[in-house]
Amino acid sequence: MLLAVSVLSTLAAVSWPYPTCSQGLNASAGKEIYVISVDSMTDDQQVAVGSLQGAVGRQRPLIYAGDVTDYNLVSLVKYFGVKPVVVGNFSDLLAKVSSTGMLPKKYALYNDTPGQPGELLRNAALSLASLPEPGIAITKEYVALAQQYGMTAINTNTDLSQQEVWREHKSKYSNRILIQSHTPQLSDYAVFTGAFAFYADPLSDLEPALMAETFRNLQPLSAVLGWIPGPVPREDVFVSAAADVQSYVHCADNARNLATLSQFDIPKFQQGQGKRVPKSDHVHTVTFLVSDGDSFVYDFYTFLSTQWYLSSERVGSSPVPLGWTLSSTLSLMAPATLANVYANMTENDEFVSGPSGAGYAYPDRMANAADFAELTAQAMEKTDQAAVNVITGKPYETVFDPVPIAEPFLEQDQIKSVIVYNYFDYAIMQGQIVKGAKNKPIVGARAWMCNLATDFDCITACGPECVTLNTTKNILRMQSKDTTSLRSYSLIAVDAWHNNYESVQKIMSELHAEGGFRFVLPSQFIEEVTALL
Repeated sequence: MLLAVSVLSTLAAVSWPYPTCSQGLNASAGKEIYVISVDSMTDDQQVAVGSLQGAVGRQRPLIYAGDVTDYNLVSLVKYFGVKPVVVGNFSDLLAKVSSTGMLPKKYALYNDTPGQPGELLRNAALSLASLPEPGIAITKEYVALAQQYGMTAINTNTDLSQQEVWREHKSKYSNRILIQSHTPQLSDYAVFTGAFAFYADPLSDLEPALMAETFRNLQPLSAVLGWIPGPVPREDVFVSAAADVQSYVHCADNARNLATLSQFDIPKFQQGQGKRVPKSDHVHTVTFLVSDGDSFVYDFYTFLSTQWYLSSERVGSSPVPLGWTLSSTLSLMAPATLANVYANMTENDEFVSGPSGAGYAYPDRMANAADFAELTAQAMEKTDQAAVNVITGKPYETVFDPVPIAEPFLEQDQIKSVIVYNYFDYAIMQGQIVKGAKNKPIVGARAWMCNLATDFDCITACGPECVTLNTTKNILRMQSKDTTSLRSYSLIAVDAWHNNYESVQKIMSELHAEGGFRFVLPSQFIEEVTALL
């Protein structure tokens, strides 16, 4: 049985959609967890492992898909004392789980030589496995093995479509969690949460009606996990659809093990003390902020790589002050990982809540952004974040007014500033800083920076107005150095996918050599511009 509760406060006016296993958070602390490598497995084999992980996880976390050296698992060992037991294959994993008495009794079968796209059949079976009595989703490869352990089939038709499963069982699925994915990685969380799993791409006319129907079934402040890969408009369509039903997205199509990682809890996180830079006259003050921290794919992989947070340069002889957007919801979905990240902060690191707070959303499309802002503030209090980066989704052909977008967030005591981008142009405010509610600053990026060869390359890769390091430098050179004016302050949006730590280090080093520039963390930047409002 799953207990759908707000992890932060059961008395709050708004609540989180993420469920808790029946044995409660931290039930697996100090206990064995079976670790199985899935790197060489087929997608179908990964779905079998993931669905088993999710089904068993409804009682307590028991399985981790990956390797003992994974940052996420190392963090669980460090903070919760879990004891990894390496298992060689799916057969051995079933035997281990069976010995605990936690093995599910059902399996959902699907065709592995389909006449329709394989991910659609996988998702249909995965959704059957996600029903109130959970099971595993398998192809004929594992049927004899499942039957050996006394499992019985949920279905006889192995070519069931996503629509058929939805229409027969839609009342049985979670109306707070939805899985939209073309990959096997979210299979554990689908079964764990009792969510409907499907894949749709309205721009290619693949299941558009199903996507609309499943989104309409969600309650406000629900989470949609997954992604629609492909050209830029798909992202906008996907996130807009969630915001239009008062919900948000976790880009998580490659995020494994959420059924396990999310079932631990750390009550409170504390960021390290950031370095303060003395004030100077006749300088332009700049803060750099890395984008895309809302994405679990970024948080677990790109961010935790030698290109970014694990770069040797970050702890080397010439580190630079850098703001990182990071999902405040990691405090609920992967608290051990977040704790390990915070433990390795330096005085030059600082974390800002990633767009747009509780999850990737367009608050300007929400009927009630105040509730979403309240949910965001709850998570930010837990993660010790004071600023939030918000992305708006509507294209603006005339004057862009950030004030009504930022106001619901600024009304929250936890939130000291809102940094506003537009999906189509992160630098739409052209560096403008304006006064919002409670005398708090609304900050716009001066430039959207990309480490490619030409501005055209940057525009093609990132979007309109995205520019190279050299163009970013030229933009900053033109700015005021009158330190009594807000115009002497600039925030630079650093595109996470087309930069690395060294590119940020490079631009700061070159501007520092020219003189007349000062680089600070976001909190100091916000404190100083607040005083000038």
